[in-house]
Amino acid sequence: MDINISGTDIISRNISNAITKLKNSTNKGTENVANYLKSQMKSYTPIKTGGLVNSITVVGLNSLESEFVHVVIITAKYAAWIEFGRNAPHEFLPYGRTKTRDYSKSLYYGANNGSGYIRPALVDCATNGYSEFIKAFKS
Repeated sequence: MDINISGTDIISRNISNAITKLKNSTNKGTENVANYLKSQMKSYTPIKTGGLVNSITVVGLNSLESEFVHVVIITAKYAAWIEFGRNAPHEFLPYGRTKTRDYSKSLYYGANNGSGYIRPALVDCATNGYSEFIKAFKS
């Protein structure tokens, strides 16, 4: 007795299409969350010259190993100083006239404790960012 199944090519095509749509939506969702985090970071960033806020960008890593990965990058050299103040890693602290580390020379807001813009943005993103991810699946 032979069993003949027809229509497997249609099922296979539908599964392949569903996987492609799922990958595209997941990638768009992670991009949405990264852009949401970027916008939150920019909204919390203290602005003196605009250099820090303009250095916050999102980069998508598109390779087989890192599909669905989007990274928020801050390129301003003094970003950690603004975030952590005196508690910043030493390589980010300003120098005084004597070319020694001088913690009192910062003109930035919150020189002692920093003006956190990353940490509150992360909390906000963890609380509300999921809706940005879900938007990708609704379209």
